[in-house]
Amino acid sequence: MASNGHEKRKREEESVSGLTNIKKKRSGENNIITEHEEPTAGTSQDPGPSDSGFHISRFTRLQTLGKGGFGEVVLASFPGRNIFTAIKIVDRGSGADMILRERRILLKAQDCPFICHLYAAQQSANKAYFIMEYLSGGSLRAMIRMCGRLDISSVRFYTAEIVCGLQFLHQHNIVHRDIKLDNIMVDRDGHIRLIDLGLAQDGVTSSNKICGRTGTVKYMAPEVLLEKEYDTAVDWWSLGIVVSRMAAGQSPFYHGSKKEKVIESITTE
Repeated sequence: MASNGHEKRKREEESVSGLTNIKKKRSGENNIITEHEEPTAGTSQDPGPSDSGFHISRFTRLQTLGKGGFGEVVLASFPGRNIFTAIKIVDRGSGADMILRERRILLKAQDCPFICHLYAAQQSANKAYFIMEYLSGGSLRAMIRMCGRLDISSVRFYTAEIVCGLQFLHQHNIVHRDIKLDNIMVDRDGHIRLIDLGLAQDGVTSSNKICGRTGTVKYMAPEVLLEKEYDTAVDWWSLGIVVSRMAAGQSPFYHGSKKEKVIESITTE
């Protein structure tokens, strides 16, 4: 089923290589620099807004979907089209390198049906905007809150699709670094999409490791918590926590509110 979706997407898309097909134009309105690809059709989403007039100022903001240290994600509609998008709004003060890295990784992810796809990336003087697919099925966290835990067939299905998404990232030397229930969404057809690549790092290999305590503590691997060097293997640890949460409704480690006890449990038990 996933393979058919991938083939369908392949037929719908024209091949894009790096930034060569990125169209750049300066809009006089609000002094916004627009940089975007042709919108990519997804198996779980109607085709994105057309290239013509695809400007951040034309979207209607409907509601806030989430907030974090990075900024916020809002649900928005495009005039004259029966389509909803999720727009991630990032303060440019968070750093140009981080914003450009996330955009670079999202462009690479266009070929993977298990990662949320980017329609366009735009910027104003103070904000960067990632206009992305809206995934109406909600997050795994919301699902587990309703169900308590999932049946084993659902755990196997979702795990397999998460694995496919992680394998794609790792084959491109990208480590996600924040795999958790909140960052695993379900599209309207019931398939998994990984989201939030703001903490992801590219260029990571077994011989080119990175360090730094980044992510969500309860899902961090011991080497991340201990600030040792690590590679893409830390994503598999985080997936293990996710699988436990799906199957048992809880983490195999201390899952209370005391951060110190969480760290001690993960690094010593």
